[in-house]
Amino acid sequence: MLRGKTEVETLRLNNWGVGDILAGEERGKTDYILITTIGTSLFLCRWKYSGMNAWSPETGSTTLNVREWRKIGNILDGSEPTEVILSLLSKNKGN
Repeated sequence: MLRGKTEVETLRLNNWGVGDILAGEERGKTDYILITTIGTSLFLCRWKYSGMNAWSPETGSTTLNVREWRKIGNILDGSEPTEVILSLLSKNKGN
């Protein structure tokens, strides 16, 4: 994972964009973020924490420096992992 001076620069350096699902481990647990919007100085995303069934509401306060993130799929091109897309289609879809 390449790191930039800003969160948006980090996204660009790693070729991550809107619709990408990133996975990152911390303390033996995997969390996911879904990138929803990229601006000039910040980005918006939704979180799915390990052990949770639903995605969080959209947030703009995410930092990428705590975990080593890796892209695992994209909801726009159909390359997302099955378990992630199933959770997006679950009853909690509107969150």
